[in-house]
Amino acid sequence: MTYHNGEAFTAKDVMATHTAIMDPEYGAYSQLGWDKITKIEAPDDFTVVMTTDGIYAPFLTYVAGDPVSSMICPASQIAKGAETFKQEFGRNPIGAGPFRLVEWRSKEQVTLERFDGYWGTRPTLDSIIHRIIPDDNSQLVQLQTGEVQLAAGAGTISSARIDEALAFEGVSVLESGNFAWNHLDLKHVDFLRMTKVRQALDLATPTQDIIDRIYKGRVQRAFADQAPGTWAYNDQVQPRPYDLEAAKALLTEAGLTQNGDGVWEGPTPNPESDDPNTDLTGPVKPFEMEFWSIAGDSTTAQIAQVIGQSWNSIGIKTELKSEDVSTIWAPEGYQYSDKMTACMYSWYNGNEPDDMYYWHSNEIPESPTGSGGNAVAYFHRFNFQAEMDRLTSEAVAITDQALRKPIYDQIQALLAEEVPVIFLWWGKDFSGVSNKVGGFWPSAFNRLMWNAQDWYLVE
Repeated sequence: MTYHNGEAFTAKDVMATHTAIMDPEYGAYSQLGWDKITKIEAPDDFTVVMTTDGIYAPFLTYVAGDPVSSMICPASQIAKGAETFKQEFGRNPIGAGPFRLVEWRSKEQVTLERFDGYWGTRPTLDSIIHRIIPDDNSQLVQLQTGEVQLAAGAGTISSARIDEALAFEGVSVLESGNFAWNHLDLKHVDFLRMTKVRQALDLATPTQDIIDRIYKGRVQRAFADQAPGTWAYNDQVQPRPYDLEAAKALLTEAGLTQNGDGVWEGPTPNPESDDPNTDLTGPVKPFEMEFWSIAGDSTTAQIAQVIGQSWNSIGIKTELKSEDVSTIWAPEGYQYSDKMTACMYSWYNGNEPDDMYYWHSNEIPESPTGSGGNAVAYFHRFNFQAEMDRLTSEAVAITDQALRKPIYDQIQALLAEEVPVIFLWWGKDFSGVSNKVGGFWPSAFNRLMWNAQDWYLVE
């Protein structure tokens, strides 16, 4: 097996990748799984022996199966040092798959061409051009005119616009399951550290109405992060109803009152306290939220308007904001400001139900460029952090699925009760495919281009 640059793929690349992932200077997306390795050896060029510090159920998934967190990189590139690696490899990644990168124009397109040195089945297509079209109207127009042959990937065609795509001549729409859970991030600062406040926001969010009217019932109401149909899903938990009066009652119980303008205000939790639900000795503030969403998607903008209007109607002053992806999740983005914020987006689970990445305290980034997915707890850990840490740690220390399931049931019940984020819906993927494209087969268990070597075009 060879890399796209002609270098041989050997055991030394695996060892170098482990070193880089565990080095904070490289800023790995995640260290999960790799951080369990206490010893790594290569008895020959094509064998790697790893010793771990104990049983870790998701080990193979994170180390061998996830192409985002376990991409093996050429040792020669890692040897250049963290800064050079991030600048060079980060913009020109080198893999060993069926297609290699030849051009990356930021926010415009990525061009891939067939790699004739690929170890597996030779790709049929000469090249694949992945266009980045953030505006959903433009996406649909280009699909209809044939300017693009495949509109696919996470959220490409919104559930709200399926009927439009179905009317296009020469285009098929494929529905496929996924492990996505759409939600509103809630940064745990000020009032958002309080359980009753987060529950009130959940009650004030017209989620089911959005599902029925905007998505036409094509997504399913969520209450936690494990998708229906998976073995870890807890079918005994129910989401909260939409109830504005109950929301206002909870805000009152949390110690807030409405001022002359109808905006809720009150003392915030003591920043130094681990008990934000009762130690309200912080500064008095109005309840003012920033509501962030990704720009360019008309459905997302419509949903943001509906939720923002609902929150404002009961006295939670909500300002809608939208930016492109690279701006929202940049180190200087909303996650690392000290303001109370919500942001609408989706996490996509893998085949392993482990959710430590989202909720465990070890996964709180140490800096805006650090590893870990629990950015909502960047400023303050959850008020239920100890229980969450215990449950998620127990769940990954067991390999028996029957014994793991009750633990994930408890985690989902805890998430539904504490509302660290507002869970909205579990989604589906809808791909618009020209009838001239063959071999494309979306899968909930694989990435978009998992079988790109099998794609082909017909006249």
